[in-house]
Amino acid sequence: MAAVRKPRTSPPDNEHPLRDLLLVAGIVLAALQVIPVYVSSRTTVLVIVAAVVVASGFAYFLLRVRGRVEFPWKRAALPLGVVALFGGATFFGQYSLRTQLNAIADANTAASMEPDPDLRRYLDAAFDEHSSQWNGQFERLYARPTLYLLTRVGTDAKPTEVQNCILLWRSGSAGIGKEFVGVAGIAGETLPQTANDIDHTAQRYLSYVQRPMADSDLLNRNTKGEGDSVSTVDDIPRCILVLGDPASGKSSMLDRIDMIQARRARGSMTEPIPVLIRLKGLAGPDPDLLHKMVSERLGACSPKVLGKRNLVLLVDALDETVNPVATSEAIAKLMSREPYSKTVDRIIVTGRVLNYTSTIHGYPQALRYKGFTTAILYGLDQTAIEKRILSSSLASDQKSKIMQKLADDSSRSAWLQFLRMPMNFDLISEIMGELEPGDIGHGQTEILRRFVKNRFEQKNIVGAERDAGISLLRTIALNTLSDGVSARSREFGLKDGLARGGAYGSIDVPGAELDAIRRRLSDLLLTGLIQDKGGDRYKFCHLNLQDFFISEALHDLSEVDPSDVAWRQIILFFAGRSDGDLALKLVKEHRDANATQYLEELLRQVNGIRESLHQNLPLSYGAK
Repeated sequence: MAAVRKPRTSPPDNEHPLRDLLLVAGIVLAALQVIPVYVSSRTTVLVIVAAVVVASGFAYFLLRVRGRVEFPWKRAALPLGVVALFGGATFFGQYSLRTQLNAIADANTAASMEPDPDLRRYLDAAFDEHSSQWNGQFERLYARPTLYLLTRVGTDAKPTEVQNCILLWRSGSAGIGKEFVGVAGIAGETLPQTANDIDHTAQRYLSYVQRPMADSDLLNRNTKGEGDSVSTVDDIPRCILVLGDPASGKSSMLDRIDMIQARRARGSMTEPIPVLIRLKGLAGPDPDLLHKMVSERLGACSPKVLGKRNLVLLVDALDETVNPVATSEAIAKLMSREPYSKTVDRIIVTGRVLNYTSTIHGYPQALRYKGFTTAILYGLDQTAIEKRILSSSLASDQKSKIMQKLADDSSRSAWLQFLRMPMNFDLISEIMGELEPGDIGHGQTEILRRFVKNRFEQKNIVGAERDAGISLLRTIALNTLSDGVSARSREFGLKDGLARGGAYGSIDVPGAELDAIRRRLSDLLLTGLIQDKGGDRYKFCHLNLQDFFISEALHDLSEVDPSDVAWRQIILFFAGRSDGDLALKLVKEHRDANATQYLEELLRQVNGIRESLHQNLPLSYGAK
């Protein structure tokens, strides 16, 4: 009997798993290709991908059981899956895009809103305050200093050492007299080493310095992505300590930052509000006192800003407080408190490099232990110096002389270092305009002595009249010490011209004697060495010049305390006198009794000046 052959039947639909898998993969790809276009958050993308995979697995299951289980809509599973997944992804993408556009629109609206009237007045006043200091020409006349943001190694190192390294790397050491190395005064032992081992200096420079930057970079923002994505654009630390020499531009830099940020914040609800406080002479510092200073600076808008708006906090003259170590600790505590811990976008604190090194850096309260990164303010580069000179009020012939000196290859470096000395830039540029080329080899004291003499001669005040005028300035300068060296920058009156050296109280002074002093001061005003403050009150044109006259008048050094940084410049000027070894002896005695870092630095500077004078200058001049 012949075998009966069964008719061949086609395999059921559920016997094509590869086909079903390909169909489901098509659905997944159709859905996923839309998602990245509209979704930027990594977390959200992962959630959507997981949802698509689960839905695709369910669709695959439906396809596999289609031949075994009858569903009314089983043949529509594939098109329904495509429509559902692709359509759902498209809907979510469009919804996400609309949400982002609305957020951008809301941000733009908020940024363009007019701030509170009190806040607007505060920002206007901050801008006008600094603009008026420069007769409305701040941006045109301001010469931007160079800042060096330090590495962690540089921040922890001794600031004066880092500063000397930067100076020597930037300007070299060949042909520069010790007294013109600026920065911390004298490079000391570093200078001869550098001449013979420039590679060592370069290696230290590269390990200390993270990057050079302009002052405006301190306002640049760091950006962060969402989720795990983090990208820094400028890598500017939140807390920065800026150290530099006296008159190197620290306060002017903060003025400019305050002015720029005030201009940005006007008409914006998102820009941080700048707050500038000055700590010079501050006693008994604590976080509450600093908070009070911030509130007083903000004035009527303080309740509307503190805790409600982000801040750029600017703190000037950390080292010029009565207790710099306690002030440093108070700043750190303030930053750890609310609202400052959450609302301060950036805090910038300034101080003098030598003072900070000697009085704060070695203590546990130093800002380097409180999350602050150090930046060294090197001062002006040659381009900035030339801009500052050309835009100054100097006479055309003085500007021409200075520019000619800066063009001289043989002495350019020494002249640039002279302009970077820790003195008022306008004052030393005037001095430089009147100096002869051979004068650059002389020390600070002799240069100022010649400058003063030239000022009298320019106004035809010569001979006995000149000597009497200089003698009066010395007497006045010495009498300004009656309230202590730290208060010497005060205005002075007619009685300060009396050779009685102290507080005058109700002493009855003959009117004729005061009239004689008034006439003499009237002549001295012509020299520009002093300024008329009105009501028979006067002031020296600059504290450095006053310190020079104090050093010229000093005969008894018993009242001088080398440990007090307020005496520093006076001691350095005294060291340039023919009897300047007395200053060297005084500083050495104090160093031997109390070997602090500051006294070590000061002794090195005084000794460098004395060595330079013994080697290069005749010792025939001195205080008269």
